[in-house]
Amino acid sequence: SYSQPTPADVLPDGYTRLNYIEGTGTQYVNTGLPYSSRYRIVIEFMLDTSSAGYLFGVQDDINTRIAIRGDTGAATRVFYGAQGEETNTLLANVRYTINFNQNIVSCSPSTLQHIFTPETFETTNSLYLFSRNMMGQSTLPLSGKMYIAVIYDEDSTVIAKFVPARNDSTNEIGLYSESAESFVAGTQ
Repeated sequence: SYSQPTPADVLPDGYTRLNYIEGTGTQYVNTGLPYSSRYRIVIEFMLDTSSAGYLFGVQDDINTRIAIRGDTGAATRVFYGAQGEETNTLLANVRYTINFNQNIVSCSPSTLQHIFTPETFETTNSLYLFSRNMMGQSTLPLSGKMYIAVIYDEDSTVIAKFVPARNDSTNEIGLYSESAESFVAGTQ
């Protein structure tokens, strides 16, 4: 079953919790984590009116990938392993929760849902948020807002929980990883 992730109430001294992090179509966040087909990714986000890019993704080659590409007003593209699918359109200015649970993807409040044939794979490159890591290069960063991103292992253990934050000493905006107790700044 799925329960809504809850954001941290308090971050360590030196960090301020933000309601969201916003990308303008040039930034991305490198999670530092390779992806495994055993993982589940839950992300709350909102596309802006000119979105055309990847919400998250990593691709080592055509058979080793996971990604969601959202284009305001066009079909959403979902990739898993060697498979790809065009699904329902996501609208601008609507707050969505994507739940990509191993080979099953769903989104609320949307009818976007797809079940891929299960595959077993792991990437060597790190998963990016607001973009796709295409063999070490950021491709098609997304413009929109991200409220939280949580990555779980197959037994529902939280591997990483990223919440929007500001590093108070540098004024950098990025995501604070509660599980790693570290700050990941957005990259341009």
